[in-house]
Amino acid sequence: MNATGTFLVAKAAARVMIAAGTPGSIVNISLISGKVRDPTLAHYSASKFAVIGFTQSLAREVAEHGITVNAICPGIVATPMIDHLARAWGRSVAEFV
Repeated sequence: MNATGTFLVAKAAARVMIAAGTPGSIVNISLISGKVRDPTLAHYSASKFAVIGFTQSLAREVAEHGITVNAICPGIVATPMIDHLARAWGRSVAEFV
């Protein structure tokens, strides 16, 4: 779903921008997991890497229309969810962030 949602929204936005002749930007959200492997979440890292690869490809496809495409890859933020995951996996929050 991570890659599918990104693809569908970016595709729709690019079509509208191209049809209107309007230059602009598309910003996709991935995660640091898409750039740095996570040995416990290979499937999740793969989906975030797919977002990065798609972003790079789309950027080349729409550049001639004055559209830029980038991905933001934030790191993990210490939240109650991360605390819960860390405890469930016998790890410290510091190992996640």
